[in-house]
Amino acid sequence: MNISVVIPVYNVGELLRNSVESILAQRDDNCELIIVDDGSTDNSGAICDEYSSLSGVRVIHKENGGLSSARNAGIDIAKGDYLLFLDSDDYFRPGSIGLLNSLIHITGRFDFIQFRYDEVSDYSDKAGVKYPEELFELRDRRQMFEQKFALGGIGASACTKLINREVFNTLRFKEGIIHEDEQFTIHLINRSGRALYMSNPLYMYVQRPGSIITSKFSRKRLDIIPVLEEQIAILQSCGYTDLADRVRNNLFTMMCVMYAEARRCDMHECVNEIQAEVEAVLPGINIKDGTFGLIAKGLKMHLPMLSLYYIYKRICNGKA
Repeated sequence: MNISVVIPVYNVGELLRNSVESILAQRDDNCELIIVDDGSTDNSGAICDEYSSLSGVRVIHKENGGLSSARNAGIDIAKGDYLLFLDSDDYFRPGSIGLLNSLIHITGRFDFIQFRYDEVSDYSDKAGVKYPEELFELRDRRQMFEQKFALGGIGASACTKLINREVFNTLRFKEGIIHEDEQFTIHLINRSGRALYMSNPLYMYVQRPGSIITSKFSRKRLDIIPVLEEQIAILQSCGYTDLADRVRNNLFTMMCVMYAEARRCDMHECVNEIQAEVEAVLPGINIKDGTFGLIAKGLKMHLPMLSLYYIYKRICNGKA
């Protein structure tokens, strides 16, 4: 068995069929499909069961534990030498599985293949994949980290990678947090000795109005703080101080933004927690220019820059 595709499912209803059938239409005997119903309360579980009798398809029903928990349940029973993850409202381009299988045979063992995604508004784009115009290999871990940062959200996503099963002997998705992909990917790279990078967008990321995060601030947003702190520690341990500084500056910027959003929503505990984290990370910040560089300089001079930034954002939004 070459590839196992894991689809975690929670309350997506009929949209699930698009994801499942995008795999069924292109898989062969070297590909299994694992559908994990993570305690859905709508008809998603029943739709999962409609596919359970098909050869090469396995369905798990479990209590709700979140995306990471569902992925981990799929990993535990996967038989493939490599794993793909597909969110239940997205899909893969036709021919993606065949292309990845061919690369497995041509290139030999690797820790992961990184591909790209396209953002689409519906399920109408059925164009097949072509052999990559750009395909290159990296064995240098620093270069892998640099590629991750250069690719942004594509590089952070677990769904844009074909991952060697052996990786999961020592690695799982962290449960109970958001930003689980960001946390997972930095550990994946830190365990990797060989990776392939291709230019093709195999993954189709469906942008639905119902899937967009609302503007109301959530306490879970603060999960990104320990995730990025983990990244900084890993990069420092590898001796990549400049990359660690880049992440630290990014963390500082994100916390300033979250501070303003938490104050806007009168979430005082979050405000206090963010302010404490900002003060803790401040000594290592070296942003020289722009708004956040000014905030950092002011904070180092013991000025109330976070409060001033909040007032500035209120004025910009016409709410002062």
